[in-house]
Amino acid sequence: MKKKIALVAVGLLAAMAGGFYYYTTTPSYSVLQIRESVESHDVALFEKHVDVDTLFNRLIDDVMAQQLAKSAGGEKDAWGKLGSAIGAGMVQMIKPTLVSGLKSSTLQYIETGDLSKQGSPTAGPTLPAGGATEKASLHGMAANFGMEEGQVLDYQIEQRGKVAMVTVPYRNEELDLPLQMQFTLRDQGGYWQLVQFNNAAELISTIEQEQQRRLVAANSRIEAELGSRVQFVGSEKHNEADKWEINKKVYLGVAFESMSDQPLKGWTGTLEVLDADLQPYFAFNANGEFDQPLARGMRETMVWKVDINQFMDGHKELWAAPEGKLNVRVKTSLVRFDDGTSIEKLGSYAELRKTKG
Repeated sequence: MKKKIALVAVGLLAAMAGGFYYYTTTPSYSVLQIRESVESHDVALFEKHVDVDTLFNRLIDDVMAQQLAKSAGGEKDAWGKLGSAIGAGMVQMIKPTLVSGLKSSTLQYIETGDLSKQGSPTAGPTLPAGGATEKASLHGMAANFGMEEGQVLDYQIEQRGKVAMVTVPYRNEELDLPLQMQFTLRDQGGYWQLVQFNNAAELISTIEQEQQRRLVAANSRIEAELGSRVQFVGSEKHNEADKWEINKKVYLGVAFESMSDQPLKGWTGTLEVLDADLQPYFAFNANGEFDQPLARGMRETMVWKVDINQFMDGHKELWAAPEGKLNVRVKTSLVRFDDGTSIEKLGSYAELRKTKG
């Protein structure tokens, strides 16, 4: 009887050992090992279960492909498309440095557990993503995705043969936006390795769209405030040229009226000259100060000179437009007051973030 019990016990232990061995070969175990490597600052364990080089190479390729495609999509002329092509080439040139910066800062975080103090000399290069600059460091990447240090994350795993898809839901705390990260793990024979951040580009796009929506909403309120302080009351033009009509100039006069209890000192914005269909054919950024502070109800005309260049868009049409009254659309972006204060539209989401402290 004792012998039978002993045999059963041995069988149970063997089954348990076999079951444990099987468990150690599953993607779930590798995900837990990644978590353990972070908590115990075990760089070797982390590198066993995360193919850092492949991960960041693919990450940069995916993000840059999306951003460059978006940039190229907005370029209608050959010069713009050439610029996008040059940008893509530059990314490939600096890609090894970007990968090195991300890898170095990631391993430093695993070793120290400190995301905020990453002093690697290669942590400084930036990713030229659609005009934005994302630092090639783990801290910069976490900031881009809205990851808060210490945020508790859960995950779900779906295994498909030798590939497993890991979904990690999280919340962008700043935007109060529910999101999820998706990763790929690959079976390496006895253990699994994380090899790809599948939806990094999609996440960045979603976050940028939400930031842009909030920026537009904030600027709509600012535009209403600007419109209550100053109004456009008319415009006119006259031409001037030498006797050979080689040097041509157009003078644009725009009249403003103050509607503010604070005297106005200056104005900044965009002037768009419109055709008969109210479509702009010439536009430029303009800035100026009034000859004297404008109290409520006072008017003043600011004049800007345009040196005509026949090779520049809209210049021929501007010169050919009849002198006198001109159809102009005025877009105000800034008004300055005599007391040194101002009201200004926001140029980026980063500026909006600063206003919220």
